[in-house]
Parts: sequence; structure tokens; C-alpha cells
Amino acid sequence: MYNKKKIGCVIPTRYDSSRLPGKVLLPFIGKPNLQHIIERVRRSKYIDTVVLAIADDDDKQILIDFAKKMKCDYYVGNKSIVIGRTLAAANQFNIDIIVDITADCTLVDPNLIDIMIETMDMNNANYVSNAKIRFFPDGFDIQVYNTKIYEHVFYKSNVTYPTHTGWNISIAGRFMDMQIVNYKPPDLDYNYTHPDIRMVLDTEEDYKLLTAIFEHFGHNKFGWKEATEYVMEKELWRLTEKVITKHYSEG
Repeated sequence: MYNKKKIGCVIPTRYDSSRLPGKVLLPFIGKPNLQHIIERVRRSKYIDTVVLAIADDDDKQILIDFAKKMKCDYYVGNKSIVIGRTLAAANQFNIDIIVDITADCTLVDPNLIDIMIETMDMNNANYVSNAKIRFFPDGFDIQVYNTKIYEHVFYKSNVTYPTHTGWNISIAGRFMDMQIVNYKPPDLDYNYTHPDIRMVLDTEEDYKLLTAIFEHFGHNKFGWKEATEYVMEKELWRLTEKVITKHYSEG
């Protein structure tokens, strides 16, 4: 809860993946990818609930069972219209502010989540992102936005990318009256933030990089700075330097 508003992290989740099948449950030091994400998100000071917005497909029961094991709220909805599925999940659990984390951001930093929630409040913003203009490595992406604005965008604007979530707010913001904030760290120095490297989970190369990080630390309580410093020190970024990031429209 923050300023009497219910804060919920909504994670759009599906089991299949075109480039790395089953990536949501791939193991790192004995725990599935999604478990690491949930545990890290739950360290936020402000998040009241974590909801898996599960795609309604043949593999949905795998993720439903996982959600129950993690004592995590879940909603099952349309596989293709991800914006509609995540909105329905937020509404089902009466979430006022959505913290939007994707299931490939294994290393999401709870301290960054809290800073961005505070940033949203201080700026009276409808939408805050640290990735619309990238200041961090790919893999620490966080979007925070008002559920009512999200609903307004879904029903009242032409949604350009139905397979995406909060990005549609930033697109609609060009034509609708709303306050959008691009969060960047104070005293920004690209020599330590390294927005040009990948630390996300989408390919076999990514999996090798993230595995090396987890094996080095032996736990999941490290932050984005420690992880990025280790990747640069050991030049692990070379593992993923040839990976091509998918365009928004590819889902």
C-alpha cells in the first residue's frame, strides 16, 4: 500500500516461447526463473500482491500449479491480447497501481521498483518507466502506471501492440492528455549503468549469462549494480553481444 492505493505487480506469463521454450521455469541455483522474480518483487516495501496473468493455452495448468505453490494470485485470460489479460488481472484483485514486470526480467531490482513508485507519486504521473528511454541494461525494465489510465487506453485508444502492456500507454500518451515520466538515475553515468548490454532471459545465450551471475552470488538478493559490475568485470556481456533484441511487434 502506498498513499492508500493498492499496489500490485502483474506479470504476464505464458509457458511457451519462440526463442527459449519453457523459459519462465528454467532453473537458476535450484529455483525456477519465475520464483526468483516473485521473491525479488516481494522485497519491495510497497507491493501488496503479485499476480500472474497466465495465458489461456494448453500449458496453463503448469503455471496455475506453480502460482498455487508460490501462494501467488493468478488470472487466466486471452493469450494474444496481453493488454486485456493484464488489465483484467489487475481489476480482479482491485489493484490501483500496476507494477509491470515481464517474465524475462529475472533480475528485477525491488529497490528500483520502490524508487519508481515514489517517483510516480512525486510527479503526480500516470506512467513511469525506466526503459522507454533506456538507462539500465536490458533486463531491469520496470513500468509503473495507474490502472484507470491503463483501462482508458485499452478501451478508448487504438492499441498498437496488443501483445504488450504498459508500452501502449507511452504510445497513447502522444495523443492523450497524461503525465508520463522517464525515470533515470541521479548523476547518470553510462560508464556504470551500461544500457547497451543484455541481462534479460530470451535466448540460450541469455540463459548462460544469467546462470553465471546466479552461480557467482549463490542467492538472489543482489541488486542491479552488483550484477552489472560482475558482468562487466568478467566480460560476460560478450555471451550475448550478438543477440538481436526482438521488436515490440514480435511480442
